[in-house]
Amino acid sequence: MNKRSTESNELLDAALDYAARGWPVAPVHSTHKGRCTCCQPDCSSPGKHPRTRNGVKDAST
Repeated sequence: MNKRSTESNELLDAALDYAARGWPVAPVHSTHKGRCTCCQPDCSSPGKHPRTRNGVKDAST
């Protein structure tokens, strides 16, 4: 398994554990090769902002 897959699995496992505890989980962008996955060239918060329009309001358990 490559490093990226291992990291993704660890994040998924953590998110599922949090949800099982009743803690809300919201998807956020990550970084790849130093760039944010939102693909905005001028992103001011690479890998540190919600993937969804409503941000934390879209969190679920």
